[in-house]
Amino acid sequence: MQHARSRSFKAPALEGRLFVQRCEWPATPAVARDNIKMKFHLQAPTATLVTGLGRGWIRLGEHEYRENVVLTPDVVVPGWAPAGFAALAPSDFAGLLEYAPELILLGTGAAQQFPDLRLTAGLAAAGIGIDVMDTRAACRTFNILLGEDRRVVAALLIE
Repeated sequence: MQHARSRSFKAPALEGRLFVQRCEWPATPAVARDNIKMKFHLQAPTATLVTGLGRGWIRLGEHEYRENVVLTPDVVVPGWAPAGFAALAPSDFAGLLEYAPELILLGTGAAQQFPDLRLTAGLAAAGIGIDVMDTRAACRTFNILLGEDRRVVAALLIE
C-alpha cells in the first residue's frame, strides 16, 4: 500500500486570505478524486491589501488614496516622496528602513523607471533588497507577499 503525501500551504483570496492547513493527496489518482481532505480558514482582509488602482488613485481595503504611499503589512503611510520620481532622494529610501523590511518594492508609476544607484545605496548597505517595477505590478506583488506573511514594504508612486 502506498502512503498519502501531505503538504501545507496558503493562498491569497480577494475577500480575505484563505489558509489551507493541511491537504492530503492519496498516492493513486483513482482514489484521489474521493479522498482529498482540506480545511479552509477565512481571515479578514488587512487594511493594506490593495483592492484597486487607477490613474491618480489607489484603494487599500475600502479607503482610497490620491497620493504616493508606503505600505507595510501593518500600516499605510500617505505622502511619501510627494514631488514624484524625479525628486527622489536618499532620505526617501533611508526612511523605509524604520519598518525593518526584508524586501522593498518600488512602484514607479505607469512605467518602470530605475532610480540612480546612489539613491538606494543605504538599502544595499543594510542588506535590504529593492525590486523596481511599475506601480500596478508592485501592487500585485505586494498582495502576494502579504498573503505569504512576508515583511515587505511597498513604496508606491501614484500618477
